[in-house]
Amino acid sequence: MSEYGVRSSVKETATDMPGIAKSSLQSMTGFSRVAGEVSLGQKIFSYIWEIKSLNNKGLDIRCRLPSWLEALEQNIRTEIKTEISRGSVAANLTLKSAENAQNLSINHNVLEQAVAATTLIQDKLPTAQPASIDGILSVRGLISVAESDLSDEEQAILSRSLLQSLREAVTSLCEARSAEGKALLDLLTGHLDEISRLLELAKNEAETATKALRTRLQEQVNSLVGEAVSEERLAQEVTLLAVKADIREELDRLDAHLASARALLCQHEPVGRKLDFLIQEFNREANTLCSKAHNLELKNIGLGMKATIDQMREQVQNVQ
Repeated sequence: MSEYGVRSSVKETATDMPGIAKSSLQSMTGFSRVAGEVSLGQKIFSYIWEIKSLNNKGLDIRCRLPSWLEALEQNIRTEIKTEISRGSVAANLTLKSAENAQNLSINHNVLEQAVAATTLIQDKLPTAQPASIDGILSVRGLISVAESDLSDEEQAILSRSLLQSLREAVTSLCEARSAEGKALLDLLTGHLDEISRLLELAKNEAETATKALRTRLQEQVNSLVGEAVSEERLAQEVTLLAVKADIREELDRLDAHLASARALLCQHEPVGRKLDFLIQEFNREANTLCSKAHNLELKNIGLGMKATIDQMREQVQNVQ
């Protein structure tokens, strides 16, 4: 039996929701934590992977690793890209030797440059706060931590073990994002149902539009001229107003947008960008509906749609 080994790891996610199946919709927000140990003979290393993801227009990956393991960064990026296509992802690895055999090394060239830079700033800006030791120590490359020397074989085994645990952390992160995605799916479905309800009200209102226009126009003409207007003339005016106030095209497009949105929510692939574009189309039709509204009822329906669409836009910003 090999003297090298990996002890079982412990996984944690920011969303602890047992029983939730993986949703087809994924949020861009999530967190995962995987901890464990790697045994290399007499040398034992404990590690903690923490991965956090937030909203972002594209995929932005940032890694924070011990300086002597920075060669793993490209592998880490590749592993994350395999599972995640959108979001701001921060991967942090904490690694410690059980023997606590660490040596601090100061880069004197970097130290001199940092001190010179702070002195120059202090001379140019006398009111600036003096540089603190903590501030100087945080300069990248000033201090490096060297772990116990590892052979090439030990280094390779440690790297493979860390990448294997990284896969667990990425999987855990995706599970958290999927759990959040299920909640988003419920919210977005509810918003679409509300838009559908308002759309039916708008259709019913549009069916009685011509008759209402005729009655209102007849009353206005009678009150202004004090006499009846010919049916032919009245019909012409009603027709002109009805054409200007016709919202059937907008209602048909809203119907099509609803069908497209529901179809996107059923897809097993990232749909955040497509939903974002579709929300803009929803909003355009709702604006036109409000501008063409010939009565208060239809105007209120359009405003209700706009309010629901705005709520959808906020939620869609978090969809992968």
